[in-house]
Amino acid sequence: MAHPVFAAWHDRSMDQLDAAGLGERRERLVARARGRVLEIGAGTGRNLPFYRHVAEVVALEPDAAMTKRLQLRVEQASVPVTVVQSTIAQARLAPHSFDTIVCSLVLCSVEDVDATLRHVDDLLADGGHVLALEHVRGTGWRARMQDASTPVWRHVAAGCRANRDPIDALRRNGFAITDCDRFMMNRTFPIVAPHISAVAVRKGTRQLQGDTNE
Repeated sequence: MAHPVFAAWHDRSMDQLDAAGLGERRERLVARARGRVLEIGAGTGRNLPFYRHVAEVVALEPDAAMTKRLQLRVEQASVPVTVVQSTIAQARLAPHSFDTIVCSLVLCSVEDVDATLRHVDDLLADGGHVLALEHVRGTGWRARMQDASTPVWRHVAAGCRANRDPIDALRRNGFAITDCDRFMMNRTFPIVAPHISAVAVRKGTRQLQGDTNE
């Protein structure tokens, strides 16, 4: 699949949001990655410059137009990056082989979020961590607006479901949230303004140093 118009719009939109503060939050979160890293739905590669203390990054991206832009950003990375044009379900990756798995503005658009997180669990090494930067379901009028607009929004925004709650999905699939910062990005559409920056581990796993409970 390929969404060239959306890929171009996505980069322009992210330029504005990153300048408005999302970029700083992105950098802080991604800098916590350690060891061997898997990024699912790597998009156009906005996170690549921020990986520092890692052995390598495997960047999954199923969209051909996104992958083309992603490849251009590989040279900005200071660590080895392998780009794989695939979904997490179709990628042939060894179980329990990643120390950090990064989900960045992707859990809204996967067809089956529970299946995706089961794959995350399968691929995460013992003691590994999930880093999530996602827009989330709001409350009150915003949640109602998200519910009403999602059937149309998902068709114009490459499958994005604005009313998904990734924190609930992570918990539902056996992860504990060890750190979660909720914030608003008001320079975007109201239905995708609420965001989280979060760290998750398998329930019962020791916390990443410096994390605090939500």
